Amino acid sequence: MIYRINYSVDPKVIGNTGGQIHGFLEDIDGSKYHLYSDIPRFGEIEFELKLPPFRLEGAAKKTDLMDQVPFGDKFLLLSSKAKEIISNVVTDDVQWFPSEVWHFQCKMRYWALYFPNLRQEFIDWDRSTFSLLWTNKYDEKGRLLEIEEISLRDQPEYLDVLRSLRGLSQTVRVKTIQLAPSIEFDLFKMTSPYGGFFCSEKSKEMIENHNLSGFRFKKVS
Repeated sequence: MIYRINYSVDPKVIGNTGGQIHGFLEDIDGSKYHLYSDIPRFGEIEFELKLPPFRLEGAAKKTDLMDQVPFGDKFLLLSSKAKEIISNVVTDDVQWFPSEVWHFQCKMRYWALYFPNLRQEFIDWDRSTFSLLWTNKYDEKGRLLEIEEISLRDQPEYLDVLRSLRGLSQTVRVKTIQLAPSIEFDLFKMTSPYGGFFCSEKSKEMIENHNLSGFRFKKVS
């Protein structure tokens, strides 16, 4: 089975906060640190990535997986404990970059786990379902009105359809995503139409057995 990795939303785990990390320890000097736009969406990072020190919100709690806003889905922000454990199951090409998280006067070592490869080939396009939607018309329940179901063969065709709909008040809705029956990696990343970080049952059990905090899993297939 494959699971999508989400951030915990349990206040007992992450604290009474709308998110753990919203900003940085100090005003950022772009000549000293790298920012969101400096990190590629995919492909190997071929420079020494220097991340600004993160600031953990006052009411937030430290977890092994941190929900950080400034860099979005560019990477997973993991504790040193999580890095040691997860390194044992990662077989895809990945890059680790050191980072700091500050909570008041306490400095903590964290690691950004970056995935150069986006594994769109793991989507079973034949069994996944899609439809066209109006973006300006709604049904009686206030949902965007469906035009028709469509079939897509692969990621390039999906992107081509999106480009063809620009200016037409239409978009593509992902109804269901099915993944390939056999996936070789225990941890990987995908992007649109179903983006995020994903793991196998083996990885999920390892994370849970080592009591790594901050993780929430959603079964995909």
